[in-house]
Amino acid sequence: MKGSFADKIADCIPDYRNEFSISHTYREMVLQRIGQILCGYVDDTNANIYGAQQLTLFNDYYGEYCYMPMLMFDGLTGKLILSLLHPGASQQIFECVWYSQTRYYISSRMLACHHY
Repeated sequence: MKGSFADKIADCIPDYRNEFSISHTYREMVLQRIGQILCGYVDDTNANIYGAQQLTLFNDYYGEYCYMPMLMFDGLTGKLILSLLHPGASQQIFECVWYSQTRYYISSRMLACHHY
């Protein structure tokens, strides 16, 4: 099925292997091992602010003006991969995927998915 979540994941992983020496594509391996590959997670929590600070927005879920720091961790080792500070009302999962695709090499151990 083209355009599936597994296809998008497979497209994020650069394939440097010799095409004559492989028998499985990354798409096939992702479909086979989807549970092992999606082992990272994104932790976004609110950080309440006090006073008029720059980029603070009202978050309706928390009912506060806050920042939303986003921390991306490796699911196997628990090591921090990425930390970003966002305004309080941002849609962070879309930014997380974009940031990962454009700035970082995503290995099968570092691919992050949202925990909601």
